[in-house]
Amino acid sequence: YSLSWTPDGELLAIRPRFKPGVIMELWSIPIDGRAQRKLAHEAPQLFGMRLSPDGHRIAYYVEPDTRALSVWAIHNFLPPSR
Repeated sequence: YSLSWTPDGELLAIRPRFKPGVIMELWSIPIDGRAQRKLAHEAPQLFGMRLSPDGHRIAYYVEPDTRALSVWAIHNFLPPSR
């Protein structure tokens, strides 16, 4: 697994361990018990997940079946304030 906490410690971003032939996903899990959310599209290989220092963006790279790398970023992935 690849794990990253938001700077405020309220949310965990997680990518399951790589297994050949298994589609990978990126998830956010709030520590307060709210529902987890799928953040990223499914990809055969999804790596390098990093949160920005302010915790408002997450970046990762995808290696699709074509062997060409793509870099993706998700902005404002945090859940709405309660």
